[in-house]
Amino acid sequence: MNLNGRGHLNFIYIAILALLYIVSSPCFSIEVLTHSSNPVKKISSEQLSSIFLGRMRNWPSGKKITVVIYSHFNTNHRQFCRNVLGLSPRYVRQSWDQLTYSGSSSGPVIVNSEEEMLNTIMNNPSAIGYSIKKYEGVNANAIKID
Repeated sequence: MNLNGRGHLNFIYIAILALLYIVSSPCFSIEVLTHSSNPVKKISSEQLSSIFLGRMRNWPSGKKITVVIYSHFNTNHRQFCRNVLGLSPRYVRQSWDQLTYSGSSSGPVIVNSEEEMLNTIMNNPSAIGYSIKKYEGVNANAIKID
């Protein structure tokens, strides 16, 4: 393979882009979090999808679920949708848009940072959200997904 001049630069450029893609790929796990007083400790993946699509609106106790998400364009949100829910972020957004437009839901609480996500969950007993960090000793529980 003879790479010289411009061909050599193109090869290096493509190699760097490929490396950046690999390095930026998520190698972290995402935890689903609820308030520490929430008795739900385990949930099925179907129930989780229903919650984050706005279809399941109440906890077994009857309390209204407060869904907390990042912006639809946030990388953590995209990874959560794809890797945890198994859905496209666009599908999740369209589901909420339809519920909001029809007046049957006010939509999820949208946050912009990991700190805001955690604070919202810790201050709302009905909240559910997600995090890329593991939190121990805070007023939030990680839910096991079956």
